[in-house]
Amino acid sequence: MGIISKNDRSRNIERLETNRKYSNTWWNEYGKLSTFFSFTERIHALTIRGLIKKLPIAKRKILLEFGFGSGFLIKRLAQQQTAELLVGCDISVSNTIKLRQNCRLQGIDNVIGLPISPYSTSLALKDSVADLVICSHVIEHVADDISFINEMHRILKPNGHAIIMLPINEEQLDVPTHLRKYTVAQVKDLFCEKFSIQNIGTNDVFSHWIRTVGLCNCSLNWLMKKVLIFILSLFPLRALLKVDKMLMFLSFRPSEVFFIAQKR
Repeated sequence: MGIISKNDRSRNIERLETNRKYSNTWWNEYGKLSTFFSFTERIHALTIRGLIKKLPIAKRKILLEFGFGSGFLIKRLAQQQTAELLVGCDISVSNTIKLRQNCRLQGIDNVIGLPISPYSTSLALKDSVADLVICSHVIEHVADDISFINEMHRILKPNGHAIIMLPINEEQLDVPTHLRKYTVAQVKDLFCEKFSIQNIGTNDVFSHWIRTVGLCNCSLNWLMKKVLIFILSLFPLRALLKVDKMLMFLSFRPSEVFFIAQKR
């Protein structure tokens, strides 16, 4: 699925290795600084929390987040008692260790960090174990998107929900850690067989600009990207989201699609 052919195995393996290296350097000193000023991470977290509020009110036992990165979202959800147990899965061992350390320091005792393989989509989790799965900007990185979605379906309880976010509008971009490029129609096709799709939407024009600038092979563009992220991070996020909606109304291209997927 997606625009990039999955037959190009050597290219995909190279990108999987790039994913692994990128994820394991997240918590170097530079990574800490960029995470603190991460506009994109905060807008993803706010969007996901908004989608959770649209779900039926229920007592959730287990919430799974794939690709938790810095742990920003999963710690917030733990503090808000979104579920009794929150399990974060990530291909980065260093991210997993750091999440465990941070949770201990902050007195969060209901979060577990689990490392998973970047080269396989099989998950060492029981069938029908999770009430809610969160998967933000992960599926474009995995070795086999269809197999990964089947695994999400397997581990969700009957009528369980998944909150999905994926990048779009990358036709003219070559993101070195992305194995595939998606359109909104392709995303719907991926999920429609096993899930019913609810509350689908798009947002984040700003990150599309950041991504476009940052991928240009020029040191000046790299600096411009960092400056743009820093400036955006200084503004109230909800105000930026209102500007974002206005820009989409004016036909500017968003960077992501988000939706709730309920297990059939």
